[in-house]
Formats: sequence, C-alpha cells, structure tokens
Amino acid sequence: MRTQRQDKIDAGPRARVRVDQSATDDESTLSADAVLNRITNTYLIGVQRCYRDHLKVDGSARGKLALRFTVNESGRAVRNHVSGMAPELHACVAARMDNWRFPAPKDGDGQPTDASFRLSLMLVPD
Repeated sequence: MRTQRQDKIDAGPRARVRVDQSATDDESTLSADAVLNRITNTYLIGVQRCYRDHLKVDGSARGKLALRFTVNESGRAVRNHVSGMAPELHACVAARMDNWRFPAPKDGDGQPTDASFRLSLMLVPD
C-alpha cells in the first residue's frame, strides 16, 4: 500500500544520479571506498531530490556535478563545494552536504585528522 508521502516523492520529473568517480589524496583510516559507500547508500537520494527539483525548472538539464569536501576530526563534512551545473542546484546539494556524517578519520598514529575527498556525479533525466 502506497502512502501519500511516497506518491508525493514519486511525482514530478524522474532523475538518475550516479557516481562517476571518487578520490582522495589523504592517507587516513577513512578510505574513499568507505565514503563512497556511505554517500551511495545514504546521501545520494538527497542529491537526486535536488536534481529533480532543478528538472522542474530546466527539464533538459544534464551533466556532471563536482563535489569537494573535507571530513573533519569528528566525521562531519565541512568546506563543502559543488560546481558543474546551475547555481541553484549547487546550493541545494551543498546544503545537504552540511548534514553528511562519516566515521571520524584517524592518521597512521591513530590520532584524529581531516581527510579531503573529490567526487564526480553524473546527472541525467529519465
């Protein structure tokens, strides 16, 4: 049985968001794979919602979004930066990134540290 909320979420443009590539230059206990797994399983739906909202304004919008962020010593995504498409979409995604949480990274000595990541997303209307 469908709820009203499910019908509301399913209404409107359909959008596909997939990870194109990810990377980190930092050495810490928090790997790019662990970050990618958390984003894919938990946070990508929020990016998809931002994109669907943007498709209501520009139904043919498609392209890549470049995300850069740092996971700080407590596991919060900080210094979030989004580029590649429309400013309104950037703002929506960056606002969602402010709520992203990951396992706290540690350096080789087991001390808390920061870890920076880059992620490229491909956005395509369905």
